Order: sequence, then structure tokens, then C-alpha cells
Amino acid sequence: LLQQKTKTLELKPESKRYSSTLEKKKEKPVFLSQLSPAAVTSGETARFTVKVSGFPKPTVQWSHNGKVIKSSSIYKVIEEKEEYTLVITRVTSEYEGEYSCTATNRFGQTTCTTYLEVKKPDVSGEVSFNYKASGDPVPDVKWFKGAFQIQPSRNCIIIVNPDGSGSITIKSIKQEDSGLYTCKASNQFGEASCSAELVLFREPPPVSHKQEQLTVVQKKGYKVSVTEQATESRLYQVSLPGQDRDRSDQMVYTIGTEDRQIIPSEQVVSLREVIRKPSFVKTIEPASAAVNDPLRLECQVDEDTGVTVTWTRDGKKVHQSMECKLSFEDKVAVLDIPKTKLRDSGKYVCTAANEAGSSSCETLIAVKGLSNLEFILQLLFNSEN
Repeated sequence: LLQQKTKTLELKPESKRYSSTLEKKKEKPVFLSQLSPAAVTSGETARFTVKVSGFPKPTVQWSHNGKVIKSSSIYKVIEEKEEYTLVITRVTSEYEGEYSCTATNRFGQTTCTTYLEVKKPDVSGEVSFNYKASGDPVPDVKWFKGAFQIQPSRNCIIIVNPDGSGSITIKSIKQEDSGLYTCKASNQFGEASCSAELVLFREPPPVSHKQEQLTVVQKKGYKVSVTEQATESRLYQVSLPGQDRDRSDQMVYTIGTEDRQIIPSEQVVSLREVIRKPSFVKTIEPASAAVNDPLRLECQVDEDTGVTVTWTRDGKKVHQSMECKLSFEDKVAVLDIPKTKLRDSGKYVCTAANEAGSSSCETLIAVKGLSNLEFILQLLFNSEN
């Protein structure tokens, strides 16, 4: 009896205590905190931190867009007790995307995921527009952005000199500073104005042999004098003296004048004219006409810099003639047929092209023949005349 009692005291409690300890230790990985999405500016550092528990202690693996991350000069993994941190230094756009953290031990695996957004930095620096106005008495000068008058401020310096010259300087320029700037000079006898559009790009526009939205034509540096009207203004990329050439493409502006006066700009290191691929803002409308009726097809593009327009009917090029008049003015392309014939039916395609690329629009035209009665009346009318 004593031996049985001893066995009970020794085996059962010990067995129970051993089993209880095992159950407590066995644990698949669990995330005590989740990854949070992050948005950082290019060039800055991004950090993702999670807290993971589990027994045995889990191994942690990070991945970017499904590809396992290895420690490098960019990626650093920091482990401190149950806390794991992924540090990404000098972030660029290629590091944007989905990041996952996977914790694994022999009892299971758990993953949590988040997203890193890489923002492009705002353009920094300043830009100036200069003018020279003459008149007697000396004109009063006001600056406008769009329809609103610009008032001097800490970031907007307006200078007016006694000789009629002056300038406006915008410091710490941001994306929202883009727009049309107008200088208006007036006295009691009238007013004159000139405008310049400032366009800020977050990154240089793409250039390739494919049909891109922009094509850049390199021109040598010189002092620019612009004589075009505001509606005819060009788009330029400039590199100012002392400016980092790698960043010169980030600032683009157009210059134009309403009264065709010559407005000299500041000396620039290099000048690039940016040519936009034409796009149709108004396409050809479907139409039908009876034989001998006039027919007019019209469409409009948003760009006419170096643009040539061609028309085709059922795949064959349409040429200028007495029977078909073609024109392209003020970005509007027109095909005029004074007297239509049955053969004028078909699919008409208008193509606008420049060295940046081409765009097309098309329509179907149906020319209806005369009825027997109309044909007889037409013959009688022609014989009488």
C-alpha cells in the first residue's frame, strides 16, 4: 500500500506538471502590433516596425513586392526582443510598393503587409520675371496670376524702378505656383500687358523614340527675345546660371506678349523647346449629304507647333483640288467639298502629326443618290441653263 501511494504521489503530479509546461510553451507566431502604411519623400528614410511573439522564437523575413529583402546599404533589419524594424535609407521611387513581414516557427507562420508610398520632392528655388515699360507719364505696373492681382509678400518680391523697369520674384516655389502671370502697365493714355506661364514639373518629362506626350528639342544657350502673341506662346525648359544642370528640366515656362512687343528674358545657360504631341479636342462629326450638296468636315487639335494635317478617304490620301479644298488654321482642320458625288462616300480619317507623335480621328460619310424625279428635274434645269 505504501508503494502504491508513493507511485501516485510521484508519477501523476509530475506527469501533469510536465504536460502543462509543454502546452504553455507551444505557440505559433502572433503579431502583437501590425504594420502601418507610410508615405515618405524621395531621399528620406522609411521605417516599418512590428512586435511578434511565439515559442520557439520565430524567425522574421521581410519582402518587397514578393521579393525577399537582404540586408544592404539601403535595407537594414533591427531586432530588439520581440520588436523587429525594417529601415530603408535614401528611398527612391523604385522602393515604393508592398512590404510584408513573415514570422515563422515550427508551429506555424504569420504574415502582415503594408504599403510604402514614395512622394517626389517639391521643386525648390526661385523664379523671376522681368519687364521694361515706357510711357509718359511713366506707367503704373501691376502683376496678376490668372485673374487675381498679386500683392507683395515674404515669398513674392515685386520691384519697380524709376526708369520703368522692374521684376517679380517668387521664392520657395511650389507646385501650386504654376499658372499664367501677367504684367499690366497703364497710364492715363492706355495700357499694355505681357504674360508668361510658369509650369513646374515634379520630374523631367519623359523623352523616347516612342510616341510620348512631350518631345524635347535641344537648342544652344542664348539671350531670348520673344515676339509671339500669348496665344502662340511656346513651352521652354530653362537652365539658369549657377543652377544644377540635372535639375534644369524641372522648371518650364512659356513667354508670350499680347501686343507683339519684344520682351528680352534673363540670360539662360540652355534653352529647350518642348513640343507636344497633338491631340484632338474636337473630332469629325458623322454626316450625310445628297449628290451635289456641299459637305464640310471639321476637327480641332490642341497643338499646332510643327503640325501637319493629312486626310484620307477609305485609306487613300485626299489631295487639294477644285473639287476638294483643305485647310488648317488656328488649330482647326477643314475638308470642304462644294458639290458632293456618290464617290465621296466612305470613311474619312484626319491625322495630325509632328515630331512628338500623331493622333487621328475618323467618321463615316454617306452621299445619297438622286431619285428618278429629282434626276429628271436636274437634267431639265441643266439643259435650260
